[in-house]
Amino acid sequence: MLQAINLYQFDDAVTAPIHGFAGADDYWQRASAKPWLKSIAVPTLAVNPKNDPFLPASYLPGTADISPSVRLEQPASGGHVGFVSGNFPGNLDWLPQRLLHFFLSDLS
Repeated sequence: MLQAINLYQFDDAVTAPIHGFAGADDYWQRASAKPWLKSIAVPTLAVNPKNDPFLPASYLPGTADISPSVRLEQPASGGHVGFVSGNFPGNLDWLPQRLLHFFLSDLS
């Protein structure tokens, strides 16, 4: 574990075995939501920032990977889950506001 120099090596040595996966490839394949996006039948918002340090943009789903019920948004920035904006320490209101807008406006 101490020799891991990237996320793949860490997941291969730590995350995957702890959670019962054969390795990083098995973990990344079976734990991904991407294969399920084509079968979603209810209106769903999927937000993946393109600058997520843990998930390179080349691995993000595209329009061919989703059902018509999925609204896919991939802003240029947002990082990993945070969508922090503003000066340090930043604020975390972008994602909650986007979710509220989706549920209150986009679905009507």
